[in-house]
Amino acid sequence: MNLDVELVLLTYLKHTSSEDHEYKLVLDILERDFQTHADYGDLETDGNIPVLRTSEDSGFVDEELCRRIGAQLAELGDKLEREGRIKKEVVECVVQDLLTNSLTESRFEELIKSVMQNLPAGIETEKATVAVAMALTKEVGCSVPSLLQNFFYYTAGFIQRNYLAYLQQIDRQR
Repeated sequence: MNLDVELVLLTYLKHTSSEDHEYKLVLDILERDFQTHADYGDLETDGNIPVLRTSEDSGFVDEELCRRIGAQLAELGDKLEREGRIKKEVVECVVQDLLTNSLTESRFEELIKSVMQNLPAGIETEKATVAVAMALTKEVGCSVPSLLQNFFYYTAGFIQRNYLAYLQQIDRQR
């Protein structure tokens, strides 16, 4: 089983609700960019197109699995947002740190943990952490759409480095 964290996050963002027109436009651009890379790979500086998108262990990505995981996390993220557990102050801190180019991984983890203090008991820590990181990505994108693309890749990298094993474990638990 091979996962693409960017596809999981993109699916999450597409499944969560937002009426913000500019956010939707940026999300559409992200989706087109993702699809272009998935279909053709990244363009090399000499104009050639390398091998199709694969996971780190050189296997092909299970796109359906990525979409299922993204949709599952989106359900939790929507619930957290509806219940008001993603505080505007935390979103504003992320936005400010992004605008000043000072968001570090440890700062991002600190902000995620501050949100997690308000979560109900019974939610797996790893699942909650990933869902909160994704929910913050959506909220930042809705608040300042021009930040969505960069923050999307930042969050995907954060999850890839810290929670890929957890995402892979989700499918094994089925």
